[in-house]
Amino acid sequence: MRSRILGLCCLAALFLAAPAYADLVYSIGNAQPSTVFFVQGQSFTPSVQGNDGTGTPTASPSGMVSLTSFTIDFLDPTSAPSSLYIYTSPPTATDAASGTGSLATGTYVGNGVYDFTTPVSLTFSTKYYAVLPASESIFDGSGNPYTGGVDMFPRTDIVPGQTIVAEGFGDFDIGFTATFQVAAVPEPTTFFTAGLGLLAAGLFGCRRTTRKA
Repeated sequence: MRSRILGLCCLAALFLAAPAYADLVYSIGNAQPSTVFFVQGQSFTPSVQGNDGTGTPTASPSGMVSLTSFTIDFLDPTSAPSSLYIYTSPPTATDAASGTGSLATGTYVGNGVYDFTTPVSLTFSTKYYAVLPASESIFDGSGNPYTGGVDMFPRTDIVPGQTIVAEGFGDFDIGFTATFQVAAVPEPTTFFTAGLGLLAAGLFGCRRTTRKA
């Protein structure tokens, strides 16, 4: 009878030890500055939270995160462009105007928010570039409050004969918020419960071996 009870306990422990996963949502960003400049975007790194993020930046087991929305602090949100492009490197002004070569396109839904209907898979510790089709009046401040990137604007001093929408000089950041979703993040209790399950199974196995002997 005791063996049956112990066996049932082992089975229950192993069942509870099955991996438990939960989606996680966090955001990164920079609080709205008090000054406004005519700029075209912002570089960002999913692992760097900044001073206006929520939750804890966390990667999936594969080291990836999914960008679901990107918010920009426009001076006049009602005149914001209809699209925002995510690039893996600074684009030319010509490419940025149409999104050519971009990784993904966010659709403007109002109040400065660009929504990615299909979340964009990004590498957790890699820098990316959120670029508008053209420069806009955006709240942008000095002091480098967001260390994972800087503001972006058209520059002619990088590639001779070309205009590149590139990072500034490391001191200015726009007001922005990027929201991420991380799938299949193991819950902390999973590891503890799994340990109990394996321990119980081991004890049960040892007990049965001893009885047979």
